[in-house]
Amino acid sequence: DFVLGVAVAELASSSYSSSNARRSSRLADAALLVVGLACFATPNPSLDYRTGFEPLFNHALAPFLAAFLFFSSATGPPAFASRILAHPALDALGRCSFQVYLFQWPLHATFQLIHLETSPPFGENFVAFALTLWLLAALYETFLERPFVAHLKRRFGDDPRDPSPRAATAAARGTDASLQPPDAGHPPATHLV
Repeated sequence: DFVLGVAVAELASSSYSSSNARRSSRLADAALLVVGLACFATPNPSLDYRTGFEPLFNHALAPFLAAFLFFSSATGPPAFASRILAHPALDALGRCSFQVYLFQWPLHATFQLIHLETSPPFGENFVAFALTLWLLAALYETFLERPFVAHLKRRFGDDPRDPSPRAATAAARGTDASLQPPDAGHPPATHLV
């Protein structure tokens, strides 16, 4: 799966341009439809947690997800699924998804510590857990991570809007500002003691 993802990302990043962009959009939609139907229409006769075939099931869907990503990257009109997935609400959830991944275990452990079970039949506890998890992730991403990353980009010259002398020196030399030593392009500092 990893190698497939790397290969598709490399192919897609080489600005794939299809001669028939509409066909690429339809192929992207079809690939995602296959994944959706497989996830929602696969029978589970025991009505219990699926066991035994998950690895095969998950890995069998990887080529379809790769096809969706590849054909969605074609220049031209975006696929219908791509337009839906690009909705600002889903984009906001996507920006917080890594934080959700990081915070889920500590928050779940906290819920268990205060005796709030989140597994069935305790649906209301699970809803409280999910809402708290996403709220914490959004707050962290908005008020801590995003400003900190912006600060780092300004500090180390990776921000194209950076007006610092270091970024200007790097741009004039045609080099990357993040590779310059901190005092590149600055006159020697004089310290008052």
